[in-house]
Amino acid sequence: MGPSLDDSINEVTKHNKIADKAIIGFARFDLIKYYNHLEFGKWNNQPLVDSQVQSLYQLFLANGADHFNPIHAIPLVVHKQWLVEGSYEKDLDKCGELSELPILKISRNAPNEWKFKAAGGHHRTKAIEAWMNKMKTKYEMVLAEETRVDNLPAGEINYIDKVVKLHWQKLKGVLAYGGQWIVTIFDQGESTLKYAIWRRKIKMSLTEGATGQVSEIIGLHISRNETKHVYMQSPEEGLIQKYKMLCAKNENWSNIEHTAAGGVFAKQNKLLSQDYVTIWRRSCRQALTTFTHPRCSLLDFMIQCS
Repeated sequence: MGPSLDDSINEVTKHNKIADKAIIGFARFDLIKYYNHLEFGKWNNQPLVDSQVQSLYQLFLANGADHFNPIHAIPLVVHKQWLVEGSYEKDLDKCGELSELPILKISRNAPNEWKFKAAGGHHRTKAIEAWMNKMKTKYEMVLAEETRVDNLPAGEINYIDKVVKLHWQKLKGVLAYGGQWIVTIFDQGESTLKYAIWRRKIKMSLTEGATGQVSEIIGLHISRNETKHVYMQSPEEGLIQKYKMLCAKNENWSNIEHTAAGGVFAKQNKLLSQDYVTIWRRSCRQALTTFTHPRCSLLDFMIQCS
C-alpha cells in the first residue's frame, strides 16, 4: 500500500474541488456601501467580537488595508442571474492589476431588497469601516492644514506644498476605493448541482440543500475559519525586522513614518524613530542573528517601557 493522506485531508480536498467548480468569478465589491445587503451568519454564526475587530483595525492602520489580495477575498454566495454579465472576472490570471478588477454590478433581475450570503468576513468588514472612518478623519485634518495658507511665512507655505499636499493626495487616492474589497463569487445553483453529481458518482444520496442553493456541507466548508496553527510575529521579531529593512534600504530613524496604529506597532515606530536606538542597534549587530541573545533583554525592556 502506497503513501496516503489523512481521511480528513482527503475530505477537505474533495470539498475544495466542489467549491472551486461553483466559483463564477472575482470582483471588487463595496462592503460598506452594500453592508445592509449582506447576510452574515448563514453557515458561520460566530457573533461579532469587538476585540477581533480592533485587532484587524490596528493591522490595517499599521500595514495598510490589503483590499485586493486574493488570499483575503470574502466569499459571496449569490444568484448568478442577479449579476450583470461582465461585472466579474472569471480568471484572475487574465487580470493585470487586481485593483482594476471589475466592480460587481447588480442586474435588474435582482429584487429590490436583494441579499448576498457572505460566507465569512464579518469582522473584516467592520474593521474596514473603522479604518475608512479613520482615513476620512485624517484626510479632513490634512485638507484643513493644506488650505490654511493665508498669512503664513514662506517656509511654512513651502512645507505645506511639499509635504502636506503630497499627504493629502495620497489619502485622497486611498479613499477613492471606498469600502471596495475583492470577493469570490459562488453560484448558489452551481455548487448544489456539482455536489449532487459527485455524490451520485459514489452512490450516495444527496440530502443537503435544495435545488438552487449551496449545499449545507459546501456552505459550511467555505465559511469555516482557518483552524491550523499560524505562527504570529512576536513584537521583538517585528522590531528587528523593521530595523533590518531600514538598513537594507540604507535608511535610518529619520525615515520612520508616523503610524496611526496603537499598541506594539506604535511602540516599534516610536523606538525606531529615535536616533539613539539606531546607534545602539549598530553597536550590537550580531544580536540581530538571534532573538535569544543576552543583549536582546534590553530590547525586551525597551518594548515594555516605551
